[in-house]
Amino acid sequence: MGRAGFRLPCLWSRMSVRAADGIVTYTSRRRPGPRGAYSRVAVRPGARVGEPTGLEHLLTARRGMHNAFFGGAAYLPNRTTVRAGRRTAPS
Repeated sequence: MGRAGFRLPCLWSRMSVRAADGIVTYTSRRRPGPRGAYSRVAVRPGARVGEPTGLEHLLTARRGMHNAFFGGAAYLPNRTTVRAGRRTAPS
């Protein structure tokens, strides 16, 4: 849908997730793509967020997608909300 509906550069990728010693590592290789095109992100999850601060809300809950659409601009907001440290879809 992203590639056909919004002309996003979506490509097939091989992805893996590994967890060891409290670190989660996400690896992605684009297929097809230039040799050596990959990403690797390692995170150490911390404690759950009980109630997000104003800054945490600003940085995570207000995002959305901006894209050219039929000669104009389109904005599709992120429709999830954060409750007790979890993302949930609207009901």
